[in-house]
Amino acid sequence: MRCRLLFRDRHGMAFQVQQCASAHAKFFELITQNTVHVASESESGQGRINYQANPGSDMPVPDVSGLAGLVVGLASGSARHYAVHFWDIGMTLAILPENLQEHAPPPAEEGGFDLVFPASEPEAMLDFGLALGEVVESRGWAVVQLAHSDTLCDSACREARSMRRFAGLRQELLPDYLGHGVRGKVQFLSGQRGRDEVNLQQLDSNFNVLAQAVAANSWHNMGFRSVGERSPTLLWVPYATRREEFSMEGDPLNDDDIEEGHLEEHLQFLRRRRLCCMMWLESDSGEIKLTPGPKRPERAVTLPIGRRKLLVFRGDRMTFSYKPAGRFVVLQSWVLEPPAKFQVGKLEGHPMMKAEAMGIMSGRPHPEGDRVHVMSVMCRLPGGGTGPDQYWSMLLDGTDGMLAIPSGRWDTDLYCTKDGDHDTPGKIYTIHGAFVANEEIFSFDNSFFDIPHEEAMFMSPSQRVVMEDGYTVLYRGGYSKETLRGRNIGVFLGDTGSDWSPFNPAEHVIVRGQETRTVFGAHATSGTGHSTSVVPCRLSHALDLVGPSNTADTACSSSLVATGVAMQWLRPRNVAQHQHLNVGRLQESVAGGICTQIGPGTYMAMCGLHMLSTAGRCFTFNESGDGYARGEGCGLLYLKASAMEVDMYDQLSCLLGCCINQDGRSASMTAPNGPSQQACIAASMREAGNRASDINLAECHGTGTALGDPIEVGALKNVMHPRETTLALTSSKSNIGHLEGSAGIAGFLKCVLMLMAGTCPPNAHLYQLNPHLDVKAFPCFFDTEAIDPGLNSALTGVSSFGFGGTNGRCDIWGAARFGPNKCGKVMEAEVDQIYTLCPITLGKIDHLTGEPLSRRLAAMHRGKRKADVLRDELARYDVSRLAYDGGFRFRQNAIPMDAEEDLVQDNIFISGSWTGFKMEEMDKDGDNLFTTVITLSEERYDLFELYVDAKEELCIFPAVDRAGEHIAIEGPGVNRENNRWIIDGRDTELSAGTVLQITFKFSPDQMALTWREVGEKRRVLAAPRQSGYFVTGTCTKWRTVALTCADESSFREWSGTLRIGQRGREDFQIWRDGDRLQAIYPSAPQAAGTGEEACGPDEYGSGRYFQVRGRPGEEVELALYIEDGKVTVRTFTVASRRSRQWESVRGWARHSYAILQPGGGPGIPMTMDPQRPGVFTSLVVVGEVFDKQAGAFCFHFQVAVDGDSRWVFFPKGPGGLSGEAIINSPPYHGNGSDVAFTVFSPAPNRTFEIILDLTSKDRRQTVTWRGV
Repeated sequence: MRCRLLFRDRHGMAFQVQQCASAHAKFFELITQNTVHVASESESGQGRINYQANPGSDMPVPDVSGLAGLVVGLASGSARHYAVHFWDIGMTLAILPENLQEHAPPPAEEGGFDLVFPASEPEAMLDFGLALGEVVESRGWAVVQLAHSDTLCDSACREARSMRRFAGLRQELLPDYLGHGVRGKVQFLSGQRGRDEVNLQQLDSNFNVLAQAVAANSWHNMGFRSVGERSPTLLWVPYATRREEFSMEGDPLNDDDIEEGHLEEHLQFLRRRRLCCMMWLESDSGEIKLTPGPKRPERAVTLPIGRRKLLVFRGDRMTFSYKPAGRFVVLQSWVLEPPAKFQVGKLEGHPMMKAEAMGIMSGRPHPEGDRVHVMSVMCRLPGGGTGPDQYWSMLLDGTDGMLAIPSGRWDTDLYCTKDGDHDTPGKIYTIHGAFVANEEIFSFDNSFFDIPHEEAMFMSPSQRVVMEDGYTVLYRGGYSKETLRGRNIGVFLGDTGSDWSPFNPAEHVIVRGQETRTVFGAHATSGTGHSTSVVPCRLSHALDLVGPSNTADTACSSSLVATGVAMQWLRPRNVAQHQHLNVGRLQESVAGGICTQIGPGTYMAMCGLHMLSTAGRCFTFNESGDGYARGEGCGLLYLKASAMEVDMYDQLSCLLGCCINQDGRSASMTAPNGPSQQACIAASMREAGNRASDINLAECHGTGTALGDPIEVGALKNVMHPRETTLALTSSKSNIGHLEGSAGIAGFLKCVLMLMAGTCPPNAHLYQLNPHLDVKAFPCFFDTEAIDPGLNSALTGVSSFGFGGTNGRCDIWGAARFGPNKCGKVMEAEVDQIYTLCPITLGKIDHLTGEPLSRRLAAMHRGKRKADVLRDELARYDVSRLAYDGGFRFRQNAIPMDAEEDLVQDNIFISGSWTGFKMEEMDKDGDNLFTTVITLSEERYDLFELYVDAKEELCIFPAVDRAGEHIAIEGPGVNRENNRWIIDGRDTELSAGTVLQITFKFSPDQMALTWREVGEKRRVLAAPRQSGYFVTGTCTKWRTVALTCADESSFREWSGTLRIGQRGREDFQIWRDGDRLQAIYPSAPQAAGTGEEACGPDEYGSGRYFQVRGRPGEEVELALYIEDGKVTVRTFTVASRRSRQWESVRGWARHSYAILQPGGGPGIPMTMDPQRPGVFTSLVVVGEVFDKQAGAFCFHFQVAVDGDSRWVFFPKGPGGLSGEAIINSPPYHGNGSDVAFTVFSPAPNRTFEIILDLTSKDRRQTVTWRGV
């Protein structure tokens, strides 16, 4: 007799067993995983597994003829036998290979299966997960044969029936768990079960194995993420009697389920479930039908089901109906995606309520609006303060960084006096200072910055430190060398010099070709190596930063002045200024200061002025203060100007105000001026919006001089008085000395750290308060130990005064990030409602239910919002109800648009491009409907917005610019982003002259807008066109000059004249309605009519101009023709009789698209699919570089319009799977435009197709990719 044995290993092989006598089989005990050993070596591609035999067993060897089993490896102790596990008898036997024959099981639709559940070999588990993912992703389901004996299943069934905690489910939830077929009683199994359920527990562990196997491969072959998490197991058995069924029947959902959060928990389960796994421990016979959801590509299928079968299907895409023929016991679990992690993008509500949500119970709330944020800091300071953590440790301990002048700097015996001698001219009377370790100052990794060794030798230590710390502060801000290239980041530094003299004659080698010679003298790079003006420029050059660079030298206030200059660049600019003037606002900058003490020259000069303390310390505020001690070091900030709330939450602190002024003619050149200091502090506080009593901490200049400290404290008293709270006065100079060129930034960094820690560190060397300090009736204190202000957030100011009379002041806000007053993380319990953006409407929706946010309902409902809706089965909750076309299984409240409404008394006005954006009143048709009729312009598109009662402050506008009907509506309010709707016929073949009716539904709870083509009866109501075209460019000095309409009946022809200037050429664009976002321009920059196409009117014209050439003074005739969306621009030079012409292309082909990779390089062109207009595709190959952090081979990209990196499609967040993130569409400037898509591949050199779908309303589907 020939018997069959099924074998499916990780290579997909199947064999059949021939007649197998018992003499050929050896009995092995089936053991648990912890006693199985997987050998490291392999034989013939099979991992070797050692099985423990059952010595002395008198159990007879069974006859396996006709049985199916799973080959799990080579049998232990034998080079020829396979170890085969037979699931029908629950045993593993050793079988000779000649008894195996290849065999394929019947398909799952006929009672077979697709895969066999693997044994405990780790490699087999990984391959099983990969194979399972491929089957499920291809058709939505897979049937797996379990390798368990009938004995084990029977025991587990007895344990299941003996359980007593069965119950029913809420009626609305039944389809999500039990499908649409037979009902039964259920029980969720807890993680800890008793000894009486050991068999049930063993079978339940299969779900853990399955979830882990899926987790390793789900991200690239199933389209979702899994970390091996699954739901609790649901035990499902039939009712014993009709009476039991009646008693356990579940009730409908009610208000208590909402208030207690049960519905919310269920919605969280629905949002996370991905794979439904059903395991039959007992099933006489029966079938299960899988039905895909609406618009899903999977097909419906009916499968026969028997015991020891495991069905895995996409529970989020398919529903099921189970029809058993007899008794059944089912275990059910779902593989889950990780819970959603929200990055706080915006908190809405009253400022105090938002502050409480962020954990700020005491202190000022986050400064809102357009602010300058301190995103990262870096320092290299005395006392081991290399980095903010080390600096803070030193400050908190109250130590100082003073030490004797290192011998590696200069010879103290030669340049310094003996003890007690303070009057020897040309000598240094102190031998102490705050020095950074020599290796921190002189060592430099020149190769990292691609600087030759011989050039680096002559770079000043200040340049070396700024290079390393400058890159570090940007790296901490989220940049790398690659992403920094070409960034518009400014660099502003304070630097007073370092006594570095590379011009001193020295021996060095000159290499010319093959010739080398040693010379004695100055090196060719000595000039740039010494110059303080080169310090910020060298950082910009090395990192390819194209923002402005500047060095400030105002003595002691240099670094704070440099920060003030950076602040001036970061402040908002006048929005009326033209972009081409290149005076726009900076968004990012590096600011700070550097001071290094390399030679004795400055020491001798300061001693000559008797400015230095004889004791070599800064005795700030102390009676013994007789001068200051010199120090060195570097401090840098990465500043970012932004109105985005995500930056507000990520910031370390916020720079609220800054002021720089001058003493003028004071008592002497170096004497401090109290009134000027007072004016400087007051001006900075005014910009910050701070009152005197708001300031909690003051970081003083505090040099420790007999004259300077009293004047500064007096100036602070006059500004900060009167006040209701005490003011802590501190100075970092007592710890690290006077850093001169970087003194102000050291104090600034101390302020940032104080705010982050919520603690005020002590002043060092303060024993007896200086009696000249005027502190009477001034509620201040000079702390000598660490002080807890008891605030979660605070305001502080730092002052710095140069001995030349230049004063600087900055006011800073910050919240505690660590320590006892820590806050900054959103406390979800304090948030009433979490919202996200709908990928279709781009409006705000509840993150769990998809319900649009209603300001009126939010005002009526105070406190934590509870989930109160349940959509149809398989419905998505990540889209707004406004974009959802299904029904609801449960709603606590009626849909707002279906409820009765009061009629609004307001009038609605429309402002559109067809009237040059003049307001027109819409017709009121009752039921809060407002209508107007327009004629589509010759450009085939029109823009518009709405206003309530013609008030500009009551604008109604879409959530994004150039919006369609499906986009969410916002307002009434101020339209800060100038967002408008667009009726666009360029791609839908809606011809010019089409008459359209715009209908607006105005409701306090919900607004809706549509436009439709109307019949002949309403065409007479269409408004005539009143807008125009304007030329702007070098010929008009960038002013807009109106063109003349040649035919006002059609508005198709426009003309004007230009005159050639002295350069012999002129650049120009044509703007519709004088709007730069409706520009007509050529397809290439400075196009002179050599085959370039005309583009627009649209928003992509920046930097691309038509060009006309001729003799100076020559007149040029300009003509513009627009007909049914086609644009023709023609120029005619009168004297030379030369003409140029540019014509546009209609439809989707009017723009090209290309794939750009980080780091530049030519783009990969995309081609339009001829079968799907508006869909562009391209093939890319993932490289061979493995990304350890991602755990995959990666391809990073953006999609650019016309190959221009300024106009790109990119995801709102980095990483993400295809179709996961909402896509930002061009035009887009500013923060985030360097974020790229990432294609993850498990193997190198794989080909993927990238798809750009401009027709998709779902912004997640605008850019997608798939393996080829």
